[in-house]
Amino acid sequence: MMIPKRLRKWAAYVEEAHLVSKAWRGESWTDEEMYDGLQATPAEIEDYKMKGIDLITINRTFPAVNLILGSQAINRHDITAKARTSKDSEISQTMSESVKFVMDQSSGYYLIAQAFKNQIIPGVGNIFVGKNRDPRHEVVSVKYRDWKECFSDPFADIWAEADTCRYKFWQKWVDLDALQAAYPEKKKDLDGMFSTLTEKVKETYSYDADEAEEVEELKQIAVGVPWVDGTRRRVRPVEIWYTKPTTVLFATFEDGSVKEIDDSKDPREQMLMVRHSSELIRATVPKMFSAVFCSTVILRDETPSDLGHDQYPFVPFVGYVDRYGFPYGVPRQIRGQDIEVNKRRSMALALMNTRRIIAEEGIASTKKEWDAIHKEANSLDGMVVVKNGGISKIKIDENEELAVSQIGILGQSEKEIQEISGANGEASGYQTNVTSGVALDKKMNQSGVMTAPLFDNLRRSVKMVGERIGAGIQKEWTGPKVLRVTDRMTGADKFLEINKRFEGGIKNNLTQGRYDYVVSDSPKSDTVREKNMSLIIEWVKKSPPEVIPHLMNIAFEMADLPNKEQFLEKIKPLLGYDPLEEDMDADERKQKLVEQLEAEKQAQAHQAELENMAVELELNKKTLENEKIKAQIEEIIAKADKARADTQGASQDGGIKAEKHEMDKAAFMLDSTEKGIDIGDKMYSAATSESEKER
Repeated sequence: MMIPKRLRKWAAYVEEAHLVSKAWRGESWTDEEMYDGLQATPAEIEDYKMKGIDLITINRTFPAVNLILGSQAINRHDITAKARTSKDSEISQTMSESVKFVMDQSSGYYLIAQAFKNQIIPGVGNIFVGKNRDPRHEVVSVKYRDWKECFSDPFADIWAEADTCRYKFWQKWVDLDALQAAYPEKKKDLDGMFSTLTEKVKETYSYDADEAEEVEELKQIAVGVPWVDGTRRRVRPVEIWYTKPTTVLFATFEDGSVKEIDDSKDPREQMLMVRHSSELIRATVPKMFSAVFCSTVILRDETPSDLGHDQYPFVPFVGYVDRYGFPYGVPRQIRGQDIEVNKRRSMALALMNTRRIIAEEGIASTKKEWDAIHKEANSLDGMVVVKNGGISKIKIDENEELAVSQIGILGQSEKEIQEISGANGEASGYQTNVTSGVALDKKMNQSGVMTAPLFDNLRRSVKMVGERIGAGIQKEWTGPKVLRVTDRMTGADKFLEINKRFEGGIKNNLTQGRYDYVVSDSPKSDTVREKNMSLIIEWVKKSPPEVIPHLMNIAFEMADLPNKEQFLEKIKPLLGYDPLEEDMDADERKQKLVEQLEAEKQAQAHQAELENMAVELELNKKTLENEKIKAQIEEIIAKADKARADTQGASQDGGIKAEKHEMDKAAFMLDSTEKGIDIGDKMYSAATSESEKER
C-alpha cells in the first residue's frame, strides 16, 4: 500500500516528539511520583533494609505544592474583554459576560485549576479551546488535556506560538468501536490496521513505553503498543494540528479589526468587506490545519481550522523552563532535599533504636553467643550476660549524639525546601518564631515573590484562553441567543440577549469589533468577601440618598445569609430599588434615564403652567374687585352731588359741613380701594364716629 506523503510527514512529527521529549517527560513523571509520595525506588528500599534501616517517606513536596495550588483556588483569575474603540465600550461588557458564560458551561475554572496543577508538578499543562460537535452542548467549549497525552514541536518554544511551532498533537487511548462509530466510513480500514499491528506485536515488536502508557500498564496485564492494545481492543489515534505558510488577502478596518477575504465567504459579504475596509493587504501568514490519523489510516484528512483564529487550540500552562527549553515544575528543585529528609529521618530513627557494642575477646566464645549479646543490647529491656570478669571488657555506646546530628542536618534540608518553593511556615499558617507583624508580612511577601513567576505564567495562559474563546464566539454566535450569567461580585443571576434583532439593526452583535483580553485576580475567600461588604457599608454612610439603595442591594447580595434570594425580593421594594434594572443592558438603562429626564422636564413645565394660571386668576379677581369699588365710588359721588343740590337753600355752615362730610367719605373710600379694602357706608360712619371721639 502506498502511504501518502502527508501521512509520512505526520507520522514523522509524532515519532520526533516522542523521542526528543522522552528525557524531560521521564523527569516530569518522577516529579509526579514525588508529589504522590513515591520518593524511593524498590531497589533503594531493599538496599536500606539490608543495612537495617526502614526507609520511610516524609512528603514535604505535597504541602509545598498544595500551598501554591490553594493560592490559585482562592484567587481566581477573571477574563475581561476591553474594546479597541470607544463605540465598542458597551458591547465589550457583553463580550466579557459571554466569555464567562462559556467558562461556566464548560466548568472552565475547574479545568484551569487542573491545568495549573500540571503546570506546578510536571511543569506543563494544556487547555483545549475549540468547537463542540455535539449539538446538545454549547458550541464553543473548553476542555482539559492531560499533559501525558499532549505533545508539541520539541525544537520550538514551549508556549507554542503559531509562527514558530510546527505542530502540536493529542494522542489518547480510545475504544476501537468508539472510533469506528465516529468514522464509520473507515471501519474496515481500522479493522485491518488493528489486526495487522496486533499480530506484529505478538511476533517481533518491542518499544519503549512513554508516561501515558505507564499509567495504562498499571491497569492491564498485557502491555500495549503505541497504536493498538489487543487486550482491550483499543487504539491510540492522533489529532494533529500544524501550520502551513499561505498567502491571504486581508481587509483592515478603522476599529483595528482584520478580516480574511476568502472564497468560502458569500460574495455579497466579500463585497461589503471590501467596500467598508480601510485597506486591503495581501500577506503570507501561517495558517492552521488539522487532521486525524491512526498508524496508516487517515481518519480525517487535512482540514483548515474553523475556530475563528490561526492559533493552536491547545493553550499551554508552563511552570519553569530549563536551558534546553523543556518545562519542569516545583518538585524538580526540591526533589533532592525531600529525598535527603527521608533518608536522614530514617537514619536518625535507626540510630536511636540501635546501640554500638565494643568488646574484647573472651567474653563470648561462639558466634551464637555474640549474636545473643548484640540482640540483648539492642532490646528495650535487654539483659546481657558475659563470662566472669568480662563486664569490664565490654562497652555499649548509645547513638543519640549521631541521631541528633542527623536531625540537625535534616532541619536544614527542610528549611531549604521552604526557601526554594516559597512554602515557608508563615505562608502555610504554621506557628513560627516570628512575632512582629511587620516581620510576618515580610515573610509572607517573600513567599509571594518566590511563586510570582508561576502566577505570571498562569495569567498569560488564562489570557490566551480568553482570546481563543472570544474568537470562537465571534465565529459561531451569529444568531439570537439568551445567556444566563452570574454576577462575579454578588453571585446574582441575570439574563443577557445576544444578536437581538430590531428595526434598524442588531443589538449586542458580538461578531463585530475587536477586543483585548485582560486577566484580573478575583479573591473569593470568606475573609475578603466580609471585608468588601464592610467597605460597602461604610460607603452607604457617606453616600447621597439616591445611591444608597444600590449599595445596600450589593451588600446584601454579597452577604452569606440563609434564604438570601427571598429576603432580597422583599427588601428591594422597600429600598426603592427596581429589580427590572438587573436585566437591562447599557442601552436600555440609557433609554430609561432619557425617559426619566423627559418626564421630569414635562412635570416641571406643567407645574409652571399651573402657577401661571393661578397668578392670572388672582389678577382677574383683583381687577373685578377694583371695578366694583370704582362703581360704588361713582355712586357715592352722584349722591353727594344730589344732596348738595337738595340742601342749597340751607345754611351756609350746614352745607359746608355736609359737603365736607361727603368729600371726606369719598376720599376715605378711594384710599381704601387703592389698598384693596372693600368698605361701605357703615364702615365709614363707624370710622368717622371713632375719629370724633378722639377729638
